[in-house]
Amino acid sequence: MNTLKELMEEAEKTQVVMPVGGKAKRMGLQNVNKALIKVAGKTLLEREIELYRNCGFKKFKLLIGHLGEEVIEYAGNGEKWGVEIRYSMDPNVEKVGKGKALKNALINGVIERDKRALITFPDDLKLNRFLPLMLLAQHIYGVEKYGILATSVLITSTTYPYGVAEIDEVGRIKRFVEKPQLNILTHIGMCIIEPEVYQLIDELIDIGRQEAVEYEATVLPELARMGKLYSLTLYASDKDDWIPINTLKELEQAEKYLSQRSKPL
Repeated sequence: MNTLKELMEEAEKTQVVMPVGGKAKRMGLQNVNKALIKVAGKTLLEREIELYRNCGFKKFKLLIGHLGEEVIEYAGNGEKWGVEIRYSMDPNVEKVGKGKALKNALINGVIERDKRALITFPDDLKLNRFLPLMLLAQHIYGVEKYGILATSVLITSTTYPYGVAEIDEVGRIKRFVEKPQLNILTHIGMCIIEPEVYQLIDELIDIGRQEAVEYEATVLPELARMGKLYSLTLYASDKDDWIPINTLKELEQAEKYLSQRSKPL
């Protein structure tokens, strides 16, 4: 079989799971679903859907919570983007987190247990338009060669949000750097999982637990312990292939970056 054709067929079979129940509290926006914030004329959700659609992904599962009805009204069934969208409402508990949202979507059947899932968050901007296919190809390679069950996207350099210092033996600061770039492998919120991982989610995540549960803090560490978590490493920084948007300042920076990139040379 033609390898590229096979990859595109695998993209069509893969369900894209997007937790979009997040609030924009850190940005000072109380009554806004973060996925519906606009950057350079498009919502974060639209940019994320288009990124995956342009790589051949067609099935989207949106996990909604905060102002979920607004997400449904905005995105509908996905027809305007040429994709299929289904929704899972977050469980009716006080503190949710992405882990509980994922488990609930498995319980109610929105996430199909016989298909792999690519979990991604529209909170951030991914600037490499081939990234979803790069991840899928790397994951399939890892499954075939090493028997892995999941693949996470890592970036090699990220901005530390605070000032850092070096001191001498008496406490005098010898060097001070504000918001340095740290060369540490950082998960950027994209992960693809095989159907076998759903059983792990069932076992590790308790919807009745009082605290919010994040799958990155429960499922991914267990997969790493089992030797079943693979990686796609991007040799770039959070100013290149990935722009996190957690504050109004970062939103302004993203707006500026995208506006400049859209201008003709």
